[in-house]
Amino acid sequence: MKGRQCDGHQDLVLNHFIHTHNDNVVIQLEALRKDILLFDEDLKGNLMFEVLFNQLTVFQRDLMVYGLIEDHVFIEKLLLYVNSKGY
Repeated sequence: MKGRQCDGHQDLVLNHFIHTHNDNVVIQLEALRKDILLFDEDLKGNLMFEVLFNQLTVFQRDLMVYGLIEDHVFIEKLLLYVNSKGY
């Protein structure tokens, strides 16, 4: 952000980050589970499958927390920094 690597392109880099990151992967994990069960109903109740998706549920929650931190802390601080430096 100090412009050493991309002199004159700070706004482009910041806007690219803001507009390309998303939280859709959290939604897609649940859709994946449903699709797999549609593909093979015998997996319902399968211990290995349940463990896998239990771990994915934990991962989903972690991603949601990370996304909230990114959206409400990181980006806010980054915007404050950029605005204070006059980039």
